Amino acid sequence: MGWPAALVLLAWLYTQSSQVDTSLHVRTVGHFEQLRQQDARLNQYVLQARFNLLRNYDPLVTTQQRIIELLGALQADKPQYFSVGEMPVQREFMRYRALFESKFSLIEDFKSHNAVLRNSMQYFPMATQGLLADVAKSKLRVDLLHNLLESVLLFDAAPSAERRRHIEQVLQELIQSATGQAQELTMLARHVAIILDYQHEVDQLTKEITQSQSTEEADALFAAYGALYTQR
Repeated sequence: MGWPAALVLLAWLYTQSSQVDTSLHVRTVGHFEQLRQQDARLNQYVLQARFNLLRNYDPLVTTQQRIIELLGALQADKPQYFSVGEMPVQREFMRYRALFESKFSLIEDFKSHNAVLRNSMQYFPMATQGLLADVAKSKLRVDLLHNLLESVLLFDAAPSAERRRHIEQVLQELIQSATGQAQELTMLARHVAIILDYQHEVDQLTKEITQSQSTEEADALFAAYGALYTQR
């Protein structure tokens, strides 16, 4: 092969290499954008589940799986950047992945706590209506049951320390006024206690999940990657 032909071949190989690198870069940028979208979607689903607007947890599971796939795609496409190592971009990637692992663990806790909470929230109104149907003609007990029902539903929508204290006071007055239905009232009080305790746990988990640093860490990782790409 003569020099002219060799130069043409080298030029072609360089062009092909450049095209492949550019295509891979575009795909990498796309992975970052999809990760941001999936992370935001994950937060949205958690909030919907918190307010009982999500029929089941399938969307959460599907979104988590997609995030894992995207992180794997980054590592498979550019292992020199997105893998275990001492380079700044590698350390950023490991922090980013660890944040998602922590977030997924919090989501599992959220799902289990929220399931218990939702179970009690479904039982509580029916139990209250049952007590109202069977209660003796006592205006005080009827008023207390209605007060308790309304207060617990309000607490579920917007919990506060003041509402918690009010619920505990009404429940205590209801128990003290009881002349019957002891078993039913004991069960009702148990579910009220679950609602009061688990609501706080669920809200705390919701806050930790939706306010995690995954967005900021994504920006830091993308900036580190972008700096390396422009320095090639």
